[in-house]
Amino acid sequence: MRSFLRSYSLGSLQIAAIVVLVAAAFVFAQAPSEEEVLADAATISTEMATYVPNVRVVVPQATTVQVRVDTTGTIGYRSLVKLIPQVGGRVEWMSDMLRSGGTFAIDEKLLELESVDYQLGVQQAEADLASAQANLELQQAESQAAIKNWRLMHPDGEVPELVAKTPQIKRTQAAIEVAEVRVARAKLDLSRTQFSMPFAGRIVEVNVSPGQYLAPGQSFGTAYSLDELEARVPVSVDELEALKPAEGRRTVLNVNGSQIVGNVARVSAERDRISRVATLFVVLNADADVVPGSFIEDVQIFGPELSDVLVLPDTAEQEGGSFWVVRSGQLVQHLPNVLDRREGSLVVESFPTGEGVVVGLVPNATEGMVVKANRAQL
Repeated sequence: MRSFLRSYSLGSLQIAAIVVLVAAAFVFAQAPSEEEVLADAATISTEMATYVPNVRVVVPQATTVQVRVDTTGTIGYRSLVKLIPQVGGRVEWMSDMLRSGGTFAIDEKLLELESVDYQLGVQQAEADLASAQANLELQQAESQAAIKNWRLMHPDGEVPELVAKTPQIKRTQAAIEVAEVRVARAKLDLSRTQFSMPFAGRIVEVNVSPGQYLAPGQSFGTAYSLDELEARVPVSVDELEALKPAEGRRTVLNVNGSQIVGNVARVSAERDRISRVATLFVVLNADADVVPGSFIEDVQIFGPELSDVLVLPDTAEQEGGSFWVVRSGQLVQHLPNVLDRREGSLVVESFPTGEGVVVGLVPNATEGMVVKANRAQL
């Protein structure tokens, strides 16, 4: 029985081996020959060699455009002004606008100091002036009498100055002038007990209350002039060069949904140490309803007009800042002179565009590559 099983197993293995050999022979019989493989490779190479990729191109026309720089900024002011009385006294009255955030008009009364002492000072100065004027009248009367007596005794002689009291009269006239100055000064001090500012502005902070004594020259708050509101706008070195000269350029700012027009007044004297950008200071209209610290989400600065330029979509710019231009059905690389960059487009110096400037990426693009240009809309 065992010998029978052994014989049966050997027979099965032999049959399986024969089946495997037959199957392998069939597979190798179906495989392509070396000549067929080489022929197929040649066919693929020929198809690749004759393949011409399609590219999208635009054909721009030379035109004239105005340089425009789009950026952001913040509202500020040129300087803060300290609120300082020129005379001292106890605070008798304060305006409701003399509070942080309060606004005031030109020469609007903001604060009033106790004025009794200054009124008395005016009365005293006026009394001194009246005394000096009366003294002058007395000197003149005495002079006339002395001259009359002198001529009775010396009809042909010249009246001496001491007899005519000429020096005394001059001294009295000088005293009158001094008294007049004192009156003017006393009235000026009295007027200064009513505190105001020579500009329309807004209060930043204040530290005074009714009944408080203020000394001359004592600061009790700060304010800024509405005429000195300005926007601080950062621009890159390239943008600054495109706007050159930047001073006087018209600027439109969008702040909190409102459009404000201004002009560039000056450029910062130095660049930011980290970002290397310059700052433009834009003077705003006095009626601009903005406060310092406000963010300006959109600033448009209008520069010079550029003639004979091309406006291209920014998708035309390839790696390294170059363009692909199609000439005679082949790609030619061109490095443009970019004059201005704006949202979605580039303004470049005019150059021959051939059959068009390629927009978008061209995979595996090389100089002289044969392509088919499909014109797209600008």
